[in-house]
Order: sequence, then C-alpha cells, then structure tokens
Amino acid sequence: MQQAIIYSVEPKPENIKLWRENVKNGRANLYEGVISNNNGVADLCCSNDKYMGASSIRRPTKLLIDKFKGLTFTHWIKVQSITLDTFISGGYGEKIDLLWIDTQGAEKNIIESGKETLERTKYLFIEYSLVENYEGQVLVEDMIKMLPDFELVGRFQENLFMKRR
Repeated sequence: MQQAIIYSVEPKPENIKLWRENVKNGRANLYEGVISNNNGVADLCCSNDKYMGASSIRRPTKLLIDKFKGLTFTHWIKVQSITLDTFISGGYGEKIDLLWIDTQGAEKNIIESGKETLERTKYLFIEYSLVENYEGQVLVEDMIKMLPDFELVGRFQENLFMKRR
C-alpha cells in the first residue's frame, strides 16, 4: 500500500515554529508562505494568539471581528506567495487524492490559481462562508459555481466536501 505524502502550507512565523516542533514525520512537508493568485510576495494580516488560525491575505471585516470575542488583528507581515499550479508543478505527483483548502477568505485566489491542479484532484475539502468575513471573500454559492467539475458530497461545519464528477 502506498503511503500518503502531506504538503502543508503556513505563512505565520509562530505557527511555522509550532509545526516544526510538533510534526516529526518524513512524509509531511511544509511550505512557508501562502498559496494565492500570484508568485512573489503577499501581505498577511496577522491575528492574535487566541485565534491563531484567523490570519489572512484578505482584510478582515467588522462582521468577523464582532463575531468572535477577543479576536484582534495586530499587524501585517510580508510572506512568500505562490500559485497552486506553480506549487503543485514542483514535482508533487500526477494526481491529488485530497486537497484541503482552509485559507480564511482567500479560497477564490486558490481556485483561480489552480485550474490545472484541480483537474488532477479527486476530492476537495474547502472552507466556505455564508457572509463576507474577509473583504472580497467568495461566498458559498458562488464558490460552488467556480467548481463545476466537482459535485457536493456534504457540508461539514463551514466546509464543503466535494468529489470530481
């Protein structure tokens, strides 16, 4: 049986440090940056420690900040940015069994930058929102329209589980 290989992406230095301290498996790999719609540099709006996973390349809305007590965004940093197709073309195999996209409002950037990769993806697990938590965020119904080659299997919390048609 073939063993899975995992590629993680993380832009925030504090989270990179935690990943490096806790992930001890030769099949797990980390890209330090963001997957977005350009190759180069992106600005990351960093959230506080209580909500360490809320950082985004999209500016948070007042709606998001009001929704979570104690959520603050403290500063911006520059991070490496790469498109999904460029990232995957770096020798990561002919097919992707599962692509998990959890990017705090930047899902549209990844979908648009990963047309070739999505053609080789069997299953997709992607975060969605019913409201605009981050400026310019694509909402769930429009996201589904952006993915015509996938059919919805189910919704789990605020994630869609989809499979290639």
